[in-house]
Amino acid sequence: MKRIESISNIIIVCDEEWGPMWMSKHHYAYELSKLNTDVYFINPPTKWRVLNFLRKIRVNRIDKVNVVTIENRFPIFKNKFLAKLNDRINRYILVKQNILQPKSLIWNFDGRRFGFSGYQSIYHIVDSNKAAILDEFTAKNATLMVCVSELFAKQYPTVKCPKITIPHGVSADEFDIDQLKVEALKKKYKNYFLNAGSFSEKSNFKLLQLIADTFPDFNIVLLGKLFFTHNDNWTQLIESKNVHYLGTVPAKELKNYISAASICLTTYHFDHATKVNAGVGSSLKHMNYLAQKKITISTLSNDIGQLQNNGIYTALSNKDFISTIKAALDNKLRVDENLINDELQKLLYPILIEKILDKLPHTKAAPRKIELNDSSTIKGQNILITSNEEWGKIWYSKHNYAYELSKNNNVIFVNPLTKWKPASFFNSQIKMEGIGTNLAQLSYNSPLPSRGVILHRINNWMVSKRLNKWLKAHQFCNFIQWSFDPFRLYNPKLIGGKLSIYHCVDLYGFNYYGERQICRNSDAIIISAKAFYKTYQNYGNPKLFVPHGISSEEFEITDPFDHDKINFTDFGLYTGIIDKRIDFSLLEKALIRFPKIQFVFIGPLKIPPESKAGCRIFIQEQYSNLHAIGPKEFKTLKFYIHKARFCISFMDTRIEGNMLAHHKTLLYLSHGKPIFSPKFREYADWNDLLYMEDSNEKILDSLDKFLNSTESPNLRIQRIKIAESFSFEKLFVRIHKFLLKLDNY
Repeated sequence: MKRIESISNIIIVCDEEWGPMWMSKHHYAYELSKLNTDVYFINPPTKWRVLNFLRKIRVNRIDKVNVVTIENRFPIFKNKFLAKLNDRINRYILVKQNILQPKSLIWNFDGRRFGFSGYQSIYHIVDSNKAAILDEFTAKNATLMVCVSELFAKQYPTVKCPKITIPHGVSADEFDIDQLKVEALKKKYKNYFLNAGSFSEKSNFKLLQLIADTFPDFNIVLLGKLFFTHNDNWTQLIESKNVHYLGTVPAKELKNYISAASICLTTYHFDHATKVNAGVGSSLKHMNYLAQKKITISTLSNDIGQLQNNGIYTALSNKDFISTIKAALDNKLRVDENLINDELQKLLYPILIEKILDKLPHTKAAPRKIELNDSSTIKGQNILITSNEEWGKIWYSKHNYAYELSKNNNVIFVNPLTKWKPASFFNSQIKMEGIGTNLAQLSYNSPLPSRGVILHRINNWMVSKRLNKWLKAHQFCNFIQWSFDPFRLYNPKLIGGKLSIYHCVDLYGFNYYGERQICRNSDAIIISAKAFYKTYQNYGNPKLFVPHGISSEEFEITDPFDHDKINFTDFGLYTGIIDKRIDFSLLEKALIRFPKIQFVFIGPLKIPPESKAGCRIFIQEQYSNLHAIGPKEFKTLKFYIHKARFCISFMDTRIEGNMLAHHKTLLYLSHGKPIFSPKFREYADWNDLLYMEDSNEKILDSLDKFLNSTESPNLRIQRIKIAESFSFEKLFVRIHKFLLKLDNY
């Protein structure tokens, strides 16, 4: 779907905060963020406090959505005047921050705020909002009303704007499960029934207790948030041996729990569907259940008529519910997977979004073909990656490529050579160790010491032949040799791959015999900087420029991490090897000029003895505001970056390769951090986002100015957007299209 015409950004107003548990509104925000349009998700206000007058607006980028926290200045006390006054103040703040713009689209799921006129707005009813204090006011000012059920639409007979009924949707992501996680859940909970969703006074705990008692050989797994403080029926239920309440799980993990379940349940009180405010209509959890082709037994009515008694079964009483479960266990209930696929295809969020946007005046969404799975990437290949850096805590581009490629391919990561041993002449001691799903590291020894070109060539020939034989014996055939190492294994045909790539991420200057050979012998060359084209122009292989990439995982701060381990506040951060490439004189000047600012360095120390400044800083430890904390696991770096106030890339400008591009820049940008550095040529277009200067004094002056002022929140958002454009998913699509033009791919 192309960018939406006539809309500058989309502001989602929600009564549920952004978190691990997703409702319809969260899914809409996430799917809308894929339209190349900025999406701002306004969290509900927390409990009012006097300090709210002093609190500033906060914007965090999560899952490609800008999550905004903005508090009410006044308590509402169910008073319309105070509610509108809060809206007026918050509207002014959003306008000042350039979040609310003249062409913004307000997509409102909450009838308590932001129902003002003057903007295009959608009032989206997924649960009854009739009790909300500004419900009628919001409906009156809406450009379009969207209701999940006809019953909701009938509650607004006097509203003049167009009204449409759109059932709950389903994300294409729901169809892709992690089979290893599914098997682990089956092993842990055996045969189980799943009930996912929130638990409140609407939930039928007595029915769940009856199910647990009637089917003692089955576990009952409950997932979701509790919306009550105490309930005797709930307390009794979770004390049952076969009932397991696991709390909330991340929205993207729910599908794995569903896939592992035997039957899926929706258990509200049986009079739930008859209450006007109960929220009837298709349940969102039904969509999730059906995506995994699970029999769904529910106390709710079903809006998807084709699937009634053909995937979804509605029970009218406790007795009916129990008998329906028994029928399912006896394989007497029908699940037509083709019909379910056809119906859910119509309910994919991009399709529903198109229908909604097409009803707005002067706003059309360009139609597109939507597929449940996108295969336009590198997929199903055997890939042998050769690296000049071993697998470990510290990751460079080659490690990230191996990890990301292993998500859809089988990857072997070949470590560099260890110290030569005489015994290796007869046996290269090839060993392989699994380090992840579809990812293993391989180590070997050279038969001869590499002294001089002749021994180097003999080594390469012998090792290549041994690897060829070993790979065939282990049925790793028809593979792509993806070389990041310019020193060895430079004749891919000897190893037996179907296709060979030399991927240059650093300038080695042809100082090693192997680099010229691998350039001649590879089927293609990939370069990480445009400046490298000139370096390799004499080689006739097809060439592709692919900048440094970043994993989508680097943007997410959802994994458990002990933030108390980061014992620093108000600090600047550097990540990477601490060696001769750093401008130690610039760093020393910064330490002296900003004594109250902590500078944290993560990475191994390789201080050149000839650098007096480097020795004073890191060996003699003369500066108390410098903290070198050693290397950390690569996947934990994002937590340090996220907590840092700013990041530095004080690289020595006398080294040519330093002035091109750096992988760490994308890591810093992925959390919107300001970066202080010399001017990198590959980032010349980012002058407005990075603090790049052409002299050390100007770099320090920029840092001084930053420390004594406040940045616009939009700068943070723009930096994150830049980083997102370099995701490995996008780079792999680009490489895939390039490789399709080559023979043997």
